Amino acid sequence: MAVTIGGTGARPTCATFVKLDARGGLPVANGCVGACQRLECVHNKDLLCTAPAIDVAGDTAECASFTARRRSAARPSGRGRHPRNVGP
Repeated sequence: MAVTIGGTGARPTCATFVKLDARGGLPVANGCVGACQRLECVHNKDLLCTAPAIDVAGDTAECASFTARRRSAARPSGRGRHPRNVGP
């Protein structure tokens, strides 16, 4: 059994989760992440979760293992630079 992690904004949620007032499915759920739609997660490689395990928590089945990638420092634009003098 596998789940898909999706969600929007700062809430990475289980896209497979359905909130119902009825019990169904397997008595014990052991599964894995089959796909991860959260490109900004450090565990996402080619839309697959590479985390050794994940924790799912809350009423909306949020992926508690989600860790956003650090944004790299802005690259200099080159504006305001003086051209180098190059030979005659």
